[in-house]
Amino acid sequence: MIKEIWSLLRPLDILLLLLLSLLALLSNLGLLGAAAWLISSAALQPPLYALTLGITAVRALGIGRALLRYGERYFTHKNAFAVLAALRLRLYDTASHLAGFPQTAKTKGTLLHDILTGADILRDFLLRGLLPPLTLLLAVLLVTLLLSPYLSYGLFILPILYLSHCLPLWISPQQSNSSHYRSQLLDFAQGSHELSRAGSLNVAVTQLDQTAKHWQKNLFRDKTRTNQIDFLLGLLRIFAFLWLFILLLTALQQKQIDGITLCTYLLVLLALLNEFAALPAAARHFRQAQNAAGWLSPYSADTSTSTNSPDVHNLLTVSALEFHYPQGLPVFSTLSFSLHWPVCWPGFGHPQREVSIMAPLFGPLSAQFRREVSCLPVP
Repeated sequence: MIKEIWSLLRPLDILLLLLLSLLALLSNLGLLGAAAWLISSAALQPPLYALTLGITAVRALGIGRALLRYGERYFTHKNAFAVLAALRLRLYDTASHLAGFPQTAKTKGTLLHDILTGADILRDFLLRGLLPPLTLLLAVLLVTLLLSPYLSYGLFILPILYLSHCLPLWISPQQSNSSHYRSQLLDFAQGSHELSRAGSLNVAVTQLDQTAKHWQKNLFRDKTRTNQIDFLLGLLRIFAFLWLFILLLTALQQKQIDGITLCTYLLVLLALLNEFAALPAAARHFRQAQNAAGWLSPYSADTSTSTNSPDVHNLLTVSALEFHYPQGLPVFSTLSFSLHWPVCWPGFGHPQREVSIMAPLFGPLSAQFRREVSCLPVP
């Protein structure tokens, strides 16, 4: 999936985005570190010229952070819009290819919604799901290398903490899919007049309410589990900071660092750990983009049952179709027919799905459907 996303960008653009993001993050860490050094040094009341370096560093890093953040935002959004344009072209090819093929599990409205939602997820993937984790990984490696002389056995605390914050990629619940409820809502809304005339509107509303409650229950369960995972990761960040603090205190007792250096390192670590809070959300966005990346292929949907042969066959055979309203005379019974159109006209779907929806609402409704070959797209 990452390979497909990268294929929409040039290698130089990728390197530029990573470099700008990394420099912006390092300038933020450096600004807080320089401010900590300046404040802790000024507490000792040294001569003013001894603080010149710290004052200059704070000003330079403050200006540099603003400029780098602006450059990062400019180039990332520029490339994100370029990716969006390429995605729209690919999704248009996908939609135009699938327009004439009936989908076994989705209506055309649901299919269109899934394609557009996937485009929105992939549009934000570069900004939220890919660059921040890569940039943070590089920063973690650099800070670990900086603190390696003082951490001894705690050298792998930050890398392990980074990996633990990537666990939501696998352990977080899948996002609750509302497509079933949305599809049922649209079906009932479009058939509300027929349901009202048949006296089955209350039954349809009851079923729709049950579907909505089931979806809301799953959504609440997923959000609760997500909040629990984020809370546990927050506790893990606190324990990691305390462990690093103890290791740095040990280095201070062994005269490896002084108090000013200790304050500088602590503030840098606090700023770095603050960046970890956005990593679980990026991991979840990565998984959503991975699921949505299937639409990058122009022929990703299941069209294996299609045929390019222009021969005319029975596309649909219906046997012994019966229908009547509740407590009413049959409208028709023992109706059998066959359709042998060589093309799929707009709106032609799968009658099995319509029967499964309408049967519980209208009472006795039975038929046997058999598809022998699939439809051909309209040229």
